[in-house]
Amino acid sequence: MEKGDPPVVQRIIDAARVLTGTGRACSPGSVVVDGPSIAWVGDTGDLPANFSDPTIERLVLSDATVLPALIDAHVQLTPRRAVLAANPTACDALVRGGVATVRDFGAPGPAASGPGPRVLSSGTLLTGDRGHGRTHGEIATLDDVEYLIDENHRRGATWISVQVTGSLTDGGECSPYELHFTDDRLTAIVHAAHDRELPVAAHAHGSVGIRQAVEAGVDSIEHCTWLTSGGFELDPGLVRALAARGIPVCPTISHHSRHTGNRLPWRQRQAHLRRMAEAGVPLLPGTNADGHRIAHGRFADALAAWTELGLTPARILESATRQAAQALGVGHLTGTLEVGKHADLIAVRGNPTQCLDVLAAPVLVMTDGHLHDLAALADQSEDARIPVADVRQVSLL
Repeated sequence: MEKGDPPVVQRIIDAARVLTGTGRACSPGSVVVDGPSIAWVGDTGDLPANFSDPTIERLVLSDATVLPALIDAHVQLTPRRAVLAANPTACDALVRGGVATVRDFGAPGPAASGPGPRVLSSGTLLTGDRGHGRTHGEIATLDDVEYLIDENHRRGATWISVQVTGSLTDGGECSPYELHFTDDRLTAIVHAAHDRELPVAAHAHGSVGIRQAVEAGVDSIEHCTWLTSGGFELDPGLVRALAARGIPVCPTISHHSRHTGNRLPWRQRQAHLRRMAEAGVPLLPGTNADGHRIAHGRFADALAAWTELGLTPARILESATRQAAQALGVGHLTGTLEVGKHADLIAVRGNPTQCLDVLAAPVLVMTDGHLHDLAALADQSEDARIPVADVRQVSLL
């Protein structure tokens, strides 16, 4: 995969400001990259003498901000139609958009190593026998639970994905406000996953599904639209439970979310998410991009919608970097610029803590110490497809 430069042992990046993601800002700041990792970060004037060797490559970005690369907590790298057709998956758009880590709910299995986005695979979706995603991992018995989770684990999944309610986009027999599983069956799924040290992401639109997922002990809730047969109704008690238990919610907001009409009215959704944020529910940015209905590479446009939830750009950035990394189980690897962590970083012109729009056009993207050639990526058409082997599967160990 020719997407950037060959690896170098050391590189220094100087910038007008460096946002470490830990609450520290260095202006001007520098980051020293040694292979795949960060060797030093701080104020440029404090750069240690051992990094003054003139043979070390130095990149000077005098009008830019360096910050942790972004994390999209909900994508579908291979939509079902592509899985069935055995088509390859595109990842270059994610890199162009400054995204270095994704949690994938689309591809049927984990990806091989290579420069590109870090992929947290969920393997085969677990679903009921009449609902959304039933072409994937249909569960009818407890034996099915054990088999499918073991199979996902064997294939390298780092999350287990379970469809708790019907979907808004699929014509399954199970509606978005009806349950796929009994309480006991969902609890068995969660326990089986946790026994294998795998966290569980529950896809739940309906309020009954959100409640069931919370009570079963899942590790994140996807969509969380509070849908009932009578409309969209927020449950304050459930919001308090989500906050008290620290269960992250990924509401899957994309650049389309403000224009979905009556199917998912943005004004009502906005009010619900504001109340959840005010209550202390951890909210994770995730686009639900599948390369078809929702394009990959539009993460910055999706983050712009978050400003309408009453959140500051700085808080939104934290949600899309440090907080997302911690919630997804990779906080020890990425999400902040700290010594020893992987060199996943981007540079943008301007200050993203004042205006998130600058995130739409990174001038530098680095994943795992690999500096990507953005000009070459830009030459690829929007429909370019890159094999699944060109993304790297992460181990949580």
